[in-house]
Amino acid sequence: MKKFFNIKRSKNNHDAQFMDSIMEKHNISFRDIDFKHTEIDTLNAYQKLNKSIELNKPKRLYSPIADFNWHPFLKPAYTVILTTIVLLTILFFRKETDKKHYAEIIVEKGEKIKLNVNEDLTIWINSESYVKIPTNGKIGKEIFIEGEAFVETSLANTKEYSIISGNTICTIKNGAFNIKTDPMQIIATVTKGTVEFYNTNLPKSTQITLAGKDKATLFKKHDFIAIETEKNSNYLYWKTGILKFENTNLTEVAKTITEFFNIPIQVNNTELKDLKFSATFENPEIDDILDKIQSTINCQIAGDGSKLLIN
Repeated sequence: MKKFFNIKRSKNNHDAQFMDSIMEKHNISFRDIDFKHTEIDTLNAYQKLNKSIELNKPKRLYSPIADFNWHPFLKPAYTVILTTIVLLTILFFRKETDKKHYAEIIVEKGEKIKLNVNEDLTIWINSESYVKIPTNGKIGKEIFIEGEAFVETSLANTKEYSIISGNTICTIKNGAFNIKTDPMQIIATVTKGTVEFYNTNLPKSTQITLAGKDKATLFKKHDFIAIETEKNSNYLYWKTGILKFENTNLTEVAKTITEFFNIPIQVNNTELKDLKFSATFENPEIDDILDKIQSTINCQIAGDGSKLLIN
């Protein structure tokens, strides 16, 4: 039989090698195959061989993990995972909500607006000015102003509003004040109530309390603050539209007109500089004021191309 099998192997060496590998793999001897029996015996031998192969297959190792019932533990685990996801989502959106969002208002040259921020806070914004206000419930934390604005709170107000202009912070609760900024200085003038004026470049202990008609001027170059009483009754002309002069010398009148109309006016005649001028104007044009000056004071006003001269 073995000889016969070797003959078969010599005819087809590739198939013989393949057969050898199977026999060796499953630890089966050649004596298990008998080619001398009948067809039925051969079939039985094949079945026996096949059974031997099946019995010699490596058995699956028992795994307690694979057979363990995980269902009682999976539901709580899913609950914990879902709860964690929900909490993280809530924290994320709360963080997004806590971020400060602002509305920006820019007033063009020649315009001015009145802004009712809420029932307790109103801001008048002058020409060529900029205001940035929180829009997500953070009002009172930070309101930024560049240019000129008048801030007023109601008497019933209970919040503190922090007005930030450059490196200054004006904190107000009940009152009103005017804030004006330019490249050289920042001026805060209190109309009523009190305002805490603070330069962020200086220690917190340097905070100043301003009361009615107090004027604080921060000179940016030197971080120096000057406190005085506001003597110019027309500093709110841009808001009220009223210019009022009461025995004001002509030099001061010319300065006021220059500031509010942005047209340079100079008293050229030294004898006229200390003359007093009294008049009240409501929403005037500059020509209305100049005509009144000429008719009240015996003088002439003419231009030289760059400014107006009072002679």
